[in-house]
Amino acid sequence: MNRLSQLTVNDKGFVFNPSSGDCFTANTTGLAILSALKKNKTGETIAQEMTDTYAISRDEAEKGISDFMNHLRIYKLLK
Repeated sequence: MNRLSQLTVNDKGFVFNPSSGDCFTANTTGLAILSALKKNKTGETIAQEMTDTYAISRDEAEKGISDFMNHLRIYKLLK
């Protein structure tokens, strides 16, 4: 089972991992990235969606996605 699919996420950004008991908060952008990852979207697709939604460059989108995914790795939610 996908580790991300186990997460409980509310619309205020609170994220809870029932497997480990860990919790963290994500901002609006982080929630969008997490939602897309839970739907198995690729980084490239997420970056395109972010540039379409927010007034940011492709480089900014890719950096934000990379940073967020690194945080998910710290929580052992991604390999």
